[in-house]
Amino acid sequence: MAMAKTKWIEMHLTLGVRALAARLGKSTFNLDSGLGFEVIDVREKRIEARFIERFVQRETLEDPFGEVSQVESVRYNIFRFYMLALSDGRYMIVLIDAPRSVRSFVTLLSNVIDSSMSVEAVRFDLLALLNVLGTAQEVNNLVVRKVKAVGAILSGQASVRLELQSQGDASHDLRSAFPKFKASIERVSFQFIYEGGSESGELSASGTLAVREYLIEKFVALIIPELDLRGER
Repeated sequence: MAMAKTKWIEMHLTLGVRALAARLGKSTFNLDSGLGFEVIDVREKRIEARFIERFVQRETLEDPFGEVSQVESVRYNIFRFYMLALSDGRYMIVLIDAPRSVRSFVTLLSNVIDSSMSVEAVRFDLLALLNVLGTAQEVNNLVVRKVKAVGAILSGQASVRLELQSQGDASHDLRSAFPKFKASIERVSFQFIYEGGSESGELSASGTLAVREYLIEKFVALIIPELDLRGER
């Protein structure tokens, strides 16, 4: 089964969860506007919702006999997301299988919620998150199989981008093979055991996590406390 990819964004806002959910609820999707939200669930510190955007493309076609007709095609951009309340007026937005560009999502969010809100991309500390996941009771035998890193060599006179794949622990093998390589890890692929079954996942420093969809809620719950603590430091 394919993995679902999540993209994480931090939002700064003074509204509480209930007030935030109410504003999302006032901008439900309809055919006239072509975009909107659908609130699925609201809890004490979490909102689950969907973003829906409708695209209509009209094309003029001429058949071999000179007859001209208008053809209309419709497609939808739909994805789920979580909004999780952190401390100090911060929220973490977790987008699930969103497109590469989420500009329309962020623009509508700003229009609907509060023009003074701000969002910023999240950078993951991969080693810290791997430690969180690796020590979680539910996640067993976590092993990093592939590492992508960039760093300096030759006393900082040159840089190199490196990808290392291992049958063992790739992060350990990277340090062993290149002890003088001061690396910034950009992406890791890992394997683990969950409820007796073998699973895999991927983390990137640019704020993405990929696991099978049924694991997303569990991994979000594991990662959020670390990100909240990091924001308070």
